[in-house]
Amino acid sequence: MVFIAGKLMSNMLPNKVIRMPYTNWSFSLNPGPFTLKEHVVTTMLAATASASAGFEILTISKVFYGKDIPLLPALLLVLSVQVACLSSALHEPEKRAKGKLSRYQFFIVVIVATFTYSIVPVYLFPSITALSFVCWIWKDSITAQQIGSGFHGLGIGSFALDWMTMSSYMDSPLAVPAFVVVNMMAGFILILYVLVPLSYWSNAYDAKRFPILSSSIFDVDGQFYNVSRVLDEKSLTFNEEAYNNYSKLYFSASLMYSYGFTLASFTSSISHVALFYGSRSIWLQFVDSYRCQMQDVHTRLMKQNWGVLLACAFVFIFLLPEGVMMATTGQEISIKLLLEILIGYLQSGKPIANIAFTTYGFTALNVAKYFTMDVKRAYYMKIPPKVMFFIQILGNILACVVSFSVGWRILHSVKNICYPELLPKGSPWTCPFERMSFSIGVTWGVVGPTKMFYPHGTYSIVFIFIIIGLIAPVIVWMLSRVYPEKTWIRLINWPVIFSIGTIVPPGTPVNVWSWFITGLIFNHFVFRRFKEWWARYTYVLSNGLDSGASILIIFVILFLQSRDIYGPDWWGLELDDHCPLAHCPTAPGVIVEGRPVFN
Repeated sequence: MVFIAGKLMSNMLPNKVIRMPYTNWSFSLNPGPFTLKEHVVTTMLAATASASAGFEILTISKVFYGKDIPLLPALLLVLSVQVACLSSALHEPEKRAKGKLSRYQFFIVVIVATFTYSIVPVYLFPSITALSFVCWIWKDSITAQQIGSGFHGLGIGSFALDWMTMSSYMDSPLAVPAFVVVNMMAGFILILYVLVPLSYWSNAYDAKRFPILSSSIFDVDGQFYNVSRVLDEKSLTFNEEAYNNYSKLYFSASLMYSYGFTLASFTSSISHVALFYGSRSIWLQFVDSYRCQMQDVHTRLMKQNWGVLLACAFVFIFLLPEGVMMATTGQEISIKLLLEILIGYLQSGKPIANIAFTTYGFTALNVAKYFTMDVKRAYYMKIPPKVMFFIQILGNILACVVSFSVGWRILHSVKNICYPELLPKGSPWTCPFERMSFSIGVTWGVVGPTKMFYPHGTYSIVFIFIIIGLIAPVIVWMLSRVYPEKTWIRLINWPVIFSIGTIVPPGTPVNVWSWFITGLIFNHFVFRRFKEWWARYTYVLSNGLDSGASILIIFVILFLQSRDIYGPDWWGLELDDHCPLAHCPTAPGVIVEGRPVFN
């Protein structure tokens, strides 16, 4: 959209010079052709969305704790929290081979085709996002539906025909190397097809009292945990006596291992980076770059107006391992759970404070990381640092105001927002990430880690994954030294394997399976057999699919769903895989409304 608008403006605007009164400053309405640098800078401005992160605090406070934050403090809270490849493809002069599309033409075709098709999964047939045939064959079997449900079970045989299902939780499967896809899938198989079934069907930690796959929290009777029963109504602080009289807090087997894998991903990233990239080599590289001894072509071209940018002030401990992992694998290693644990031990019993602390720390790391990425991109594009700084500041302010305004309106106008069972068919306002954050907030912020985990908690075993995460990369590193000729050993990446814990749940098996199959097809088979086509079109295809689906979603929300106009009322309108029994607990005598009871 930026590219099209820029081209139109450069062709249509007059060359008139505007002079500012009482100053020497002037500018032209049309200074010349729309350039690659202008495109990159404008895209960076539009993509600065990290400032909207704080809105999650407002959503959880209002929806799940029943406490409204007034408009001005809410806005101040959000304010305080605070793609070069495609650009090149569109701007580079390209000689189109006879009978073949240019990358720009290909991009437009993909956008139009995706926009047209996406009306089916987004508006007319949302159930196409998870086609779970096992459930439809065995309609009365809880076990079959637990195995076959793509949304609420193990997802065997479930698949999707929707791009947004593939990319919504794990970004584009076309944009990561094949070895990352395989590592992610290894982690997914380990957690969902080994550990979760073993724990569930052996009834470890009373797992059969709860759904097999869920990010929700439960009480001892298998009901959703009633947080209001353990909180003081006025101060929203933890009431230990009420907790002891009510129930301990329980997880599904999938959520328990999600916590474990998330902790392991953090510790394994530290040991992986230290072993395979070497703390000494990283330090020497930093010193060399600081002394300007390493000058590549970009450094030499930018030396006249480029200063040394030090990122030392940005989250000293976490930025380096996360940056290395993202640079080498394209995957992020979230520290959100670590922050939850830290504030949970320091100050338990205060859920909103817990969420706020976590959001500030998590956002600080993300801002540092994406600022570094933008600076690197600007460095390659020869964009001056002062321009980048201005774009970062302006982009954050604009993103805050716009996203806050939209979010505030939705939060106060959509009835029963974040409660899927009460929303109309086809409604998108189910809040999967906010529900997950609420569960985490209750676990670490209300009840506190000492009651749930170490030293006397129900799920103390979760902390074993900290040790597992530290040790696992050591084994791979040792094998790579013993068998240096076997290069595939170095491709085993435990931080990426463990990172699946940050995705499932709330991500579902149908999301992961669709992502895996698509990524493997393009980045292994297409890459090996049609390398020229892959190099020419793959990333443009990825951007086109994202763009077409996103534009359609904006169109549907803006002109239809915001006016309570949903698709035709039929079986396929529900954003569900029609596996109602997959939710069921299977422990004898557990009574959950709307579910059969095992005897």
